[in-house]
Amino acid sequence: MPYCGRIAINKSDPKFSIEKAKDIRIFCGPGTGTSTDGLKIYAKRDGRPILLTDGRISVLAELRIEGDVGLETGHIRFDGFVDIVGAIQQGFRVKAGKLAAKEIYRAEVEVDGDIVVDGGIIGAKISSRGNIRSLFIHSSRIVTHGDVMVAGEVIDSRIETNGALIAAPAGKLFGSHIKAKKGVTAGQIGSESSKPCVLTIGLDINQDIINALKKEIWIKTEEKKKITESIETLTRKSSRLKEGTTHWVQIQAQATREENICRKAIAELSKRNDPEKQAQAEQELAALREKTRSSDESLQNLMDQEDAITEKFSVLKFQIQELDATTQGMEYEIETILEAATEKDGPTVKVFNQIFSGTTVEGPHSRVVLKENLLAALIHETRESKITPEGNKISEWMMKISSLE
Repeated sequence: MPYCGRIAINKSDPKFSIEKAKDIRIFCGPGTGTSTDGLKIYAKRDGRPILLTDGRISVLAELRIEGDVGLETGHIRFDGFVDIVGAIQQGFRVKAGKLAAKEIYRAEVEVDGDIVVDGGIIGAKISSRGNIRSLFIHSSRIVTHGDVMVAGEVIDSRIETNGALIAAPAGKLFGSHIKAKKGVTAGQIGSESSKPCVLTIGLDINQDIINALKKEIWIKTEEKKKITESIETLTRKSSRLKEGTTHWVQIQAQATREENICRKAIAELSKRNDPEKQAQAEQELAALREKTRSSDESLQNLMDQEDAITEKFSVLKFQIQELDATTQGMEYEIETILEAATEKDGPTVKVFNQIFSGTTVEGPHSRVVLKENLLAALIHETRESKITPEGNKISEWMMKISSLE
């Protein structure tokens, strides 16, 4: 018979722990706007919808370059998706929302989202907030928030990422310094003839990123202050213009009333057949018409100025909305980085084929320099208990090496 009584649950048991629910926050990136209630995001232009790693939803316009980025194109600065059929040539810079290219050769690249390179990255300096995918990476300096995925070799390069470096299953790492918070996976690390690799896992490269984000937030905040001051100046000017408009409207109304009175007087004088006074009244009417015309011009000038101010208001308010959305996205990114720093799953160095002696693997608390070549190895940092010669029990951080087979 099934048991129908009460079951006691130990709420401190990890099996029954439930994470506190969190509201999902969405932020506008380039090409998007929010509804008045803040619950919807809509596209403000044609393009590709994309979720950036900092939590911003963007719609990226597309710029396709049929050849290389070089002398014919100059440097490229575009906040959408840049699709380059050819290569980014030596000495040229590309700043984009997302990037695809055949090759990046000794160029500087800064991208908000992902980077996909069909060929290789050679001698380049790259900064990204997304993932990077390439056939190979040679002699390059890369800093990114996402994963770095390489099908071939990473040679003589320095890569820092808050994600993982994945060169699997057959990718190879030679003479490179890899700092990957979420670990390194490769087919082969090192060789008999190359300089040893230094692999740093589990360490946060985020403080530099956080500092950069905070600096950018400060810059955006200062921009917003200047725009707000401009809006206040325009508001005062608009107020003065409205006072002027009211003044000229009153003058115009008074002139119209006086014109009507004058016309009636002229008609009456015409009936009386008094040409002298009629001529005098017609002169007064002409003067009143000139006064009305002058007031019309002044009034139209003030209205044109008000229209120009209204247009400037619209532009400046849009700029503030863009700055607020960007700032909120950066603040959310900082918060996400800090939350990710508390993740419990430890990163590993995983090698499917061979890792060579001389390779250094270091983590937050320990490091190891391999004394011999290893096949199909898994390396990760762990904390283990040990007994001292004095009989005391202590715990010690160490790099643990085990076999994948």
